[in-house]
Amino acid sequence: MKLAKIVAEKKQEIVDVRKGASLEEAASLMCSRKIGVVLVYEDGKDMKRYVGIVSDSDVISALCRHGGISGVKVSDVMTTRMIVATSEDPLDYAMNVMMRHKISHLPVIEGKRIAAVVSIRDLIKELYDEDEIKIRYYGDYIGGTYKSEVF
Repeated sequence: MKLAKIVAEKKQEIVDVRKGASLEEAASLMCSRKIGVVLVYEDGKDMKRYVGIVSDSDVISALCRHGGISGVKVSDVMTTRMIVATSEDPLDYAMNVMMRHKISHLPVIEGKRIAAVVSIRDLIKELYDEDEIKIRYYGDYIGGTYKSEVF
């Protein structure tokens, strides 16, 4: 199964914040939207240009390092080397990338735009649902649901 299935089901708005914004603003966005990351952008010629990502763990790290987040800018804590996937990548590949890099969210690109940000929870749910369907199918097959009965 490909990431495109999750992207299509999410129909998610990309939540982002300007590079010069305060970390408090980013944290507030994450809290109000109940999400774990926000993308960071700079204004480009015709559109936003994404330059980083800030996660809830970045906010916690800033709390520990700076003794709070007041006065801390998004640009001070954001990850600039974003790891991304394409919508054509398989789920297991995306999960392996996320585990290898110890990240919980992965921007998914379609063409030249970010279509969605998937979480490790999204991937686990999709893989679980797929396994449940297989288990039911095989159970029905073995249990006789598909056998023809002679009367």
